[in-house]
Amino acid sequence: MPDCSAPPTSTTGIQADVAVPVKSAPWKRLLAVIGVLTASLYAWTTDFPLVYDDCYYMSENPLFLASRGFPHLDDFQEFATRPQRTNADPDLATNVIMRPMAYATLHLNHALDGFNPRWYRVTNILVHAANGLLIFALLRQLQQRVTTSLFIPAGAALLFIVHPLATESVTYVIQRFTSLSTTFYLLTLYLHLAACGASPGWRRWLLGAGAVVCVLTGMLTKEDVFTAPLMALLLHWLALGAPLRVAARQAVPLLLCMPLIPALVMLTVWAQTGTLSLSAGMNIVNFRIEPWDHWTYLVTQITVVTDYARQILWPTGLNVMPDWPVYHSLLHLPVLASLLILVVMIGMVVWAFRRHPEDVRTRLGLVFTLWFFITVSISSSLIPLPDLKADHRTYLPSIGLLVLVMCLLDWLRSACARLRLHLPVSESLVVAAVLTMAACTCLRNEYWRSNVALWEETLTRSPEKFGAWVNLGAAHSEARHHEKAIKCYQRAIELNPNYPGAQTNLIHSLASLQRWQECLDVGLPLLESVPTLRESKPVMYHLSLAMAGLGRMDEAERILTKLAVESPNDFLTRKVLGMVYTCKDKLHEAMIHLQAAQHLNPQDQELGQLMAKIETRMGSRSTPSDSAGE
Repeated sequence: MPDCSAPPTSTTGIQADVAVPVKSAPWKRLLAVIGVLTASLYAWTTDFPLVYDDCYYMSENPLFLASRGFPHLDDFQEFATRPQRTNADPDLATNVIMRPMAYATLHLNHALDGFNPRWYRVTNILVHAANGLLIFALLRQLQQRVTTSLFIPAGAALLFIVHPLATESVTYVIQRFTSLSTTFYLLTLYLHLAACGASPGWRRWLLGAGAVVCVLTGMLTKEDVFTAPLMALLLHWLALGAPLRVAARQAVPLLLCMPLIPALVMLTVWAQTGTLSLSAGMNIVNFRIEPWDHWTYLVTQITVVTDYARQILWPTGLNVMPDWPVYHSLLHLPVLASLLILVVMIGMVVWAFRRHPEDVRTRLGLVFTLWFFITVSISSSLIPLPDLKADHRTYLPSIGLLVLVMCLLDWLRSACARLRLHLPVSESLVVAAVLTMAACTCLRNEYWRSNVALWEETLTRSPEKFGAWVNLGAAHSEARHHEKAIKCYQRAIELNPNYPGAQTNLIHSLASLQRWQECLDVGLPLLESVPTLRESKPVMYHLSLAMAGLGRMDEAERILTKLAVESPNDFLTRKVLGMVYTCKDKLHEAMIHLQAAQHLNPQDQELGQLMAKIETRMGSRSTPSDSAGE
C-alpha cells in the first residue's frame, strides 16, 4: 500500500529538500513576532468596556451565573425552558447548552475578577496568538514532506494575526465563541494529520485520540467545528495526496463525532417545545417575531459570502451591525453577479489543480478554497441566523483565503526566480499587507473604546438599522444622557414599530427624567399590544414609578407589592414601595420595606432621612396633642 500521508514528490517551482528538517530557530522567531504583533494590536484594549452581547449574554444575563454549575446536566428541560417562563429570549439557555466549554472559560474569567473586562480580553488575545501559531504549524505539517519553505505558513499566520476582521473575535469579548472554537478546529486537524503520518503504535493512537477529544471539545465551544472532520478528510486526501478511501477510513473516528451537534439541537428543541421537529431545529436561532424564510436566507447569503471574500482580501466597510439587503430570487442582478464570482473562484483553483496536480501550491490552493466555503456554510446556508451578516463569522473561513493568497504570492516568487529577477516582490507585498492591516486593526479597535463610539460609527454605515439605534440609545442611557437616548429610541421605533425592546428602553429613559405622563403614554399601550411584558420586572417597575409620580398611588402599590413578593431582595422595589406607603400614610408598612431596603443597601443615605421622618411622624401620633387634651 502506498504511503497515504506523503504527496507526490514533484514540486514544480518549489525547493524540494524533502529530508531537511525544520530547525527550531524559525519557530522561535515566529513565536516572538506573533507575540509582539498581537500584544501591540490588542493589549491596549484590555480595559475597554463590555459592549452589546457581552452584556446580553454575561453581565445582564440572569442565566450566566446560574449556569456556572451547568444545571442543565441535572434537569435539562427545566434549564432549557427557564427563559421562556421569565419572558426572556430562549437563546440565553440554548447558548449555554450548545457551548458549555466556551462558557466554562468565561466563568473562569468571572471568578478571577467579576465582570471586569481585562482578564476576558487577555484570554481572547492569548487565544488569537495561539491560533496564529497553529495555522503556521498546520501548514508546515502539510508542506514539510515536499519543501522547507516557510513563506506560505509564516505569511498566512502573520496576515491572520493582523487582519482587522479579527477584532470582532478578539476585542469583542463574547465572540470568544469563534476564536476558541477555531483553536480546537486547528488542533483537531493538526493532531489528525500527525496521527495519519505516524507509524502504527501507541503514538498514532494517542494522536488520534487527542484529535477526537479536540473535535468534541470544539463542538461544545461553537457549532463551526462541525465541519472539522470533513476538512480533516479533505486535507489528508487533496493536500497530502492520500487515496480517498484511505483518507476516509482514517477520518472515521472524527466523522462519528459529527452527530453531536444535531443531537444537541434536537434535544434542546424537544425540551423547549415538547416535540422532535426538524423544522424547529432548523429555526432554533431564527428571529422570533419575523423569522427568515429558508430560501430567502440562502439566496441572500450568496451575496453575503461574496462580500466576506471581498472583506478578507480587501478589508474595508467593517461593521458590527451591517444593514444588508434581502433578496428573494436567484434572478436578482447582485445575486447572479455574486454567484458568478464564486463559481469563477472555484473554477480557477480547480483548473490550476488539474493542470499542475504535482504542485503543492495548487493542492493547498484548492483545499483551502474549499475550507473557506465549507466553514462559512455553517452561518451561510439553510439555517437562518438573526443577522444576515456579521464580521466575526469570517474568523475561521478567512484562513482559507489567506492561504490561497500566500500560494499565489509563492507562485509569483517562483516566476521571478525563473525570470532571474532577484527582487523580493512577494516578500515586500506580504510586509506591506501586514503593516497596512495592522494599522487598520488599530484604527478599528479605537471604535471599541466606548459603547457610544462603537454605535455612532455603526450608524454612519447602517443609518437605517433599528438595532444600532437601540444600542446607541442604551449606550447614552448608561452614560446618563437620557435626552440623547430618548431620541435614539424614538428613531428605532420609527424604523421598526414592532420591536418592543426600543419602547421598553424608552420607558426607562422617560422615567429617569421624571417625564411620568410620557412614560405611561408609551408603556400602557405597549402592555396592551404585548401582554407578556406584564411579567417584565423592569417595565412594570418603571411604570409604577410613573404612576406614583402622577399621584396614582393605589396602582403603583399593587404593581410594587407584586414585584416585592417576586423579588424580595430587590433594593429599588423595596425603597420605592416604602415611599409609596409613606405617601399613603401607611407608616408601619413603609418602615418594613424601608428597613428591608436599608439591609440590602446600607450605604443609601436617603433611606436614613426617610426613616427618621417616619419615626418622627409615628412618635407624634403616639403622644396626645394639646388640642386633643383640651
